[in-house]
Amino acid sequence: MSALKISQKIALGFGCILLLLLGVGIFSYVEVHFIDSELKSVINKNKLISKLTLEQANHLRWSNNVSETLSDDRITEVNVESDPGRCAFGKWYYSQRRKDAEKLVPGIASLMDKMESFHTNLHHSVIGISKHFKQADPLLPGIIQAKIVDHLKWVNAIRSVFTHHSDKLDVQTDPTKCALGKWFKSTHAKKAYAHGDQDFKKVWDELLQYHEKLHHSAIEIKQYLAFEKLAQAQNDQKKIAKEWDSISKQFFNILDEIMEQVIDPAKDEAAKKGNISLLVKMSDVDMVMNEKIIQPFLEIKLLLKKDHVSLSEYTSEYLKLQKNLTEWRHLVKDNQKLEIAAGKIFASFEKMDTAARAFIDASQQELAASKSVEKAKSIFENKVLGLLEENLSHLEELKEEANHELVGMRKANEIFANQSTPNLKEIEILFNQAREIVNEDVINGNKSIMNNTLRIKSIVLTVTIISLIVGCILAFLIAMSIVRPVTQANKMLQDIAQGEGNLAQRMEVNTKDEIGEMAKWFNVFIGKIQQIIIQVNSMTDALVGSSDQLASVSKQLTERTDESNERTNAVATATEEMNTNIRVVASASEQATTNIGMVAAATEEMSTSIGEIASNSSQAQEVTSTAVTKTQNASSRINELGDAAKEIGTVTETITDISEQTNLLALNATIEAARAGEAGKGFAVVASEIKELAKQTAKSTDEIKMKIETIQSITQVSVDEIEHVTKVIQDVNDYITSIAAAIEQQTVVTKEIAGNVAHASQGVQEVSQSVSEAAQVTSEITQNISDVSTCSLDCSNGSQKVDDSASDLKELAEKLKSIVGQFKV
Repeated sequence: MSALKISQKIALGFGCILLLLLGVGIFSYVEVHFIDSELKSVINKNKLISKLTLEQANHLRWSNNVSETLSDDRITEVNVESDPGRCAFGKWYYSQRRKDAEKLVPGIASLMDKMESFHTNLHHSVIGISKHFKQADPLLPGIIQAKIVDHLKWVNAIRSVFTHHSDKLDVQTDPTKCALGKWFKSTHAKKAYAHGDQDFKKVWDELLQYHEKLHHSAIEIKQYLAFEKLAQAQNDQKKIAKEWDSISKQFFNILDEIMEQVIDPAKDEAAKKGNISLLVKMSDVDMVMNEKIIQPFLEIKLLLKKDHVSLSEYTSEYLKLQKNLTEWRHLVKDNQKLEIAAGKIFASFEKMDTAARAFIDASQQELAASKSVEKAKSIFENKVLGLLEENLSHLEELKEEANHELVGMRKANEIFANQSTPNLKEIEILFNQAREIVNEDVINGNKSIMNNTLRIKSIVLTVTIISLIVGCILAFLIAMSIVRPVTQANKMLQDIAQGEGNLAQRMEVNTKDEIGEMAKWFNVFIGKIQQIIIQVNSMTDALVGSSDQLASVSKQLTERTDESNERTNAVATATEEMNTNIRVVASASEQATTNIGMVAAATEEMSTSIGEIASNSSQAQEVTSTAVTKTQNASSRINELGDAAKEIGTVTETITDISEQTNLLALNATIEAARAGEAGKGFAVVASEIKELAKQTAKSTDEIKMKIETIQSITQVSVDEIEHVTKVIQDVNDYITSIAAAIEQQTVVTKEIAGNVAHASQGVQEVSQSVSEAAQVTSEITQNISDVSTCSLDCSNGSQKVDDSASDLKELAEKLKSIVGQFKV
């Protein structure tokens, strides 16, 4: 696995799955081809079933056409196929298609053989039908019979009113609007009437009269129906009787209360006290109450129990009871308790009277409703049923007349019923049996297809599960082979970007895929960065050393310049003294030897000083040359550092390109995984992880790129500063070169002075000339020393600038070293 590239790994994973899918596809194709052949067979058998059903339907239609011919009075001849070989089934039966069908389903061959005789007899039966067929109205008997049934239903509807005690008589009372009345007005009826003989027409005319009377009788019954009133009156009677019983019970409770609480206690008290008059009075009250109140009340109660009691009878009894109550009240007026009880009795009596009168009124209403209902029943039994009998008898006569005209039709119907129909039934049976055989084959074929389908499903499901398992394992292995090095690279990049920046570590990836290649080139990249950082670090150290040396040289140059300045000043002083001495020589020749000796000494001293100045100038020139060389080397190294930073930028761009390619590869893997469906989910996860790691790699690369850009910026500043230092040192070098030239000239002049002084002893005669020349030379020396002093001052200033630039260069080198120090090499 480690020796494969990512594309090869993905290709391997998808290849395994595709091989499994190919195997499933080939297996499915073979099995589906087998199922397809079975399915075609089933389809052909279904077509055969449809053909048999269609032909059965055609013969049923043929039979219906014959039946319609026998029943439709508009058809005067039989117009159906009588040749068994010319009907649609006959053409199929005697063709190759029948043989193909028997070959497809061998079980129907015997049935087809049996069907031939029945089919032939069926078609030949129409020949006899055509021979006996004569058009008549075959519907007329049926219509008349239907009208008989309709009127029986009509009468039953009236009878149901009495059975169910209903006032809603929902029957047709208009003789022209019932089914028979409407039929009388129809074209068919008029045609039947015109086609009939005199007896037929006579019966028809009489039927019209009886039919009209029959429907009008229903109107009379409607007028007398009062079942609802009767039921309402009976319900009212029951309700009022219940109320009257309640009031009656209350009435007797009052009487019992009078007996128990007033009369009986009074009797007992009178008996105890021997008060005969009170005892007699209470006994009279008791007797009157029993005879005049209780007894009449019971008679009224019995009266109300009679059927249909009259109001006059009740009023007579009521007035008697009212009179008795008045007398009894007058009798007990001296007793307060009895007076109060009498008031209660009168109030209860009034309620009983109201209830009794309502009961009598309901009873009278019941009587009237009952009489009305009885009248309706009488009309139904005595009139309606009689008229119904007349209507039915006339309808039967019409039906018999119609049947008499259907002799030929009946013969044709008899042939149809005894020959056509049995043969048709046999054909239908054979058709059904053939259909069942074919249908059984279809069912078996469907079962076989279903079983094969289930077997294919189970195999495909098993292979799919295996594919999923293999895919998951391959996805895991491929994912781990991709994710592990990418994670390691990401961790390493994070450590470099955010951690200690250890550039000495390397990715230990042994795979040969794109990740391995990326790790390999990443290690190369880190190695190059490490070398660059080492070089930068070394160059930085060298730069620091060079800056230190430059500062030292600058310091030495300053010191030597100061020393040269001092010596120049000394030379200037000596020159002044020599000039003075030369002037004195002119006035004091006697001191010529001494002065010449002093001049020689001064000249010797000046020559020595000038030699030292020349030596210092030469050393300063060497130092400045060294400084120029060092700064040029530093500039070159910093330029190399800039180039290295650019190379690092190029490498980071390469890593960015690699991360973008990795991201693109992850996107392609995601697309392929999406195409693979469930089997590619693992690859989708791996692709997502690769994509995420590629993003992190790009992010870390950007951070490195930013730091490298910082190094490049600082490097550019260092280059600019070093160029400035180089320019300053070059200026110093130019100044020192000028000083060296002046010193060289001064040396020549000094040597000339020494020669002149040496020759001074040869003759005083040459003194004036020598003094003149010496004066001129000393003037030139003075001028040269002034120039040397100026150059020394410029050199001192240049040295100070060099020192400042060296300090700046050292500071930049230390910053660069601090930045480079972030990386461990």
